[in-house]
Amino acid sequence: PADLPEISIATDTTKVLEGDSIKVYVAMTQSSTDTVKIDVVGSGSAVLDKDYSMDARVIILPGDTTGFVMVKALDNDIYTLTDKSLAINISNILNATASSTNAVALSIMNNDAAPNVTLEVANGSVNEGDSIQFKAKISWLSEVATQIVFGYAGTALKGTDYDVLDSMAISPGDTMGMITIHTNKNNLYELDKNILVTISGLTHATSETGVGIELTIVNIDEAPTLSVTSDQSSIDEGDSVILSFNLSTVSGISTSIDLSLSGTAESADYTAPSTSITILAGDLTKTWTIVSIDDEDYETEESLVISFDTEDAVYNEGDLTITLLSEDLLGVSEQMQISFYPNPTTGMLSLEMINFKGLIIYDLSGKKLMQSNKSIIDISQLKKGTYILEASDKSGRHVKSKILKN
Repeated sequence: PADLPEISIATDTTKVLEGDSIKVYVAMTQSSTDTVKIDVVGSGSAVLDKDYSMDARVIILPGDTTGFVMVKALDNDIYTLTDKSLAINISNILNATASSTNAVALSIMNNDAAPNVTLEVANGSVNEGDSIQFKAKISWLSEVATQIVFGYAGTALKGTDYDVLDSMAISPGDTMGMITIHTNKNNLYELDKNILVTISGLTHATSETGVGIELTIVNIDEAPTLSVTSDQSSIDEGDSVILSFNLSTVSGISTSIDLSLSGTAESADYTAPSTSITILAGDLTKTWTIVSIDDEDYETEESLVISFDTEDAVYNEGDLTITLLSEDLLGVSEQMQISFYPNPTTGMLSLEMINFKGLIIYDLSGKKLMQSNKSIIDISQLKKGTYILEASDKSGRHVKSKILKN
C-alpha cells in the first residue's frame, strides 16, 4: 500500500575493530500504527558467529520511527592479512516497505599481531642412527600459512652427521608443525655432537631474539683398542728402539696418549721425542723412537719403563720395559764383573767386584750422600727412594747403577 512507511538503514562508520561493536540504524519515513518487523542478514567474507555477531530482527513499535541492529566484531585471536567484509542487508519486512537504501557495507579490521614462533623438543638426545623430532609452535591461529626457515649449527655437520629440511610451513588453522632430523651412523668412535637449531627466517610470524633448541647426537660406537709394540726389547748404547702405537679400528677423533718414563735408567741415558703422541682421526698407527745415549761410563744394564694413559681408546696391556745395555761392559778386555745385593734393600747392601776400590752413593740430583772403601755398606739411614751407586776398581774404572731403598 502507498501509505506504508519506507525503511532505510545506515551507520555512523563503516569500519569496526575486532572486539568493538557498531550500531546499524534502521529508520522509517513515518510512524506506523502497526508494529514493524525488519529481518536483516549479513554477507561477505566475514562469517557469522566466527567474525561477528548481530541481532537478526529489528522491531519498531507503533509511534516510533527508528531502531537499530547491534553488530559486534568478535575478537577471535586469529591473525589475518586482510580485513573482513560484511554487508548488512534487509531480508524481510512486515508492515513496511524497503527503500533504495536497504544495505550498508562494513569492514571488520584485524587487531591480532602476527603469531610468535617457539621451538620445543621433548627429549634433546638421540642415538646415532636414529631420528628425533622437534616442534615449531605459533602462539595463536593464523588464516595464512606460517613459513619458517631454520638455521643449523653445532659440532654435528648437516649432510654428514644428520639430514633435515631447511624450512617448513604451518598450515592455516594449525598451531604446530613437526620437523624430523635423521642422524647418520658412521661406525666411528667419536665424542657426542650437538645440533643448535635456530630460526633464521619467518613469513607471517615473529620470534623472540635467541629462540632455539640444542640437540645431542649420542655416539654408540665403542672406543678402539690401543696396542703398543716395540721392534726390540733391549738396545745397545747409541742404538734406538721404535714403538708402534696401533688402533684396532679407525677412530673419528684424534687419539691422544700420554707417556711417563721411569725405571733405573736416567734421563741422561736416552732421548725421547716427547711425553705424548697423537694418532690423528682416520689413522690407525703412529711410531715413537727412543735413542740410547752412547757415553764413556761403565754401567750395568738399566731398565726404561714406559707407562701409557689415554681417554680416547681402550688400553689394557700395562707398561712396556726396554733394557738399555752398556757397550762399555761388553768388551772382553775391559769387562767389569760386578754384582750387588739385595736390591731393593732395607739397609745392608753387599757388592762383589774384582779389584774393588770404593763406592759412592748419590741422590738423583747428583749430591754425594755416602762413601766407603768397603764392599758392604749400611744405607738404613737413607730415606725410601732411588739412589745412584758408583763403584770403582783399582784400575780407575767406574760403573754406575741405581739402587732402591725400601
